[in-house]
Amino acid sequence: MRAGDRVTAMTDPTVAALWVDLLGRLAGPAGHAVNNALNNVAINLAVVQSRPGATEFAGRADEYLTEAARMTRAVLALARPVPTPVEPASVVHQLVLVLAATGRRIEIVDEQMGRTVTTTIDGTAVRLALACALMGDAVTQVHVRGEEVRIEGAALEDDVVAAVRRAGVALRVEPGQVTFTFSGVAIPA
Repeated sequence: MRAGDRVTAMTDPTVAALWVDLLGRLAGPAGHAVNNALNNVAINLAVVQSRPGATEFAGRADEYLTEAARMTRAVLALARPVPTPVEPASVVHQLVLVLAATGRRIEIVDEQMGRTVTTTIDGTAVRLALACALMGDAVTQVHVRGEEVRIEGAALEDDVVAAVRRAGVALRVEPGQVTFTFSGVAIPA
């Protein structure tokens, strides 16, 4: 298979069911954040229209609109099927952006050093594994290094561990962190 080829893999039914449940929990707060941002845009634009020279309000409207667009793109990306191969680092970035809608601030420490890593593991399983680990309240940092993603403060439920292992995701669960190893190919930048 060439680097640019896309293959749709069969998704384990347990992985698919767990992903649908998790997507609902992710999309709810993100949907509210989009709605709040758009309401703020509407309010600020109404103020701008009623007052000549009110550029501060126009600037705020632009910020809210930009945030709404970013959040909408992230939520939509999670709702789309994931083709194979998938980049785990891209999935991490999308999930962290969506979790920001809940007020969560998770630092991504990207140690990939200019290379992209893709995996042929089912994309839904990759998303499920990373999303479940990132959902924990104690998560503060994600370290992305080549094929490995280490999430500090993460914990996983047994059914998720079993499902993602069946899908081919290697993981190590330790107190206070979960480390995933996605078999894949490094593509030079």
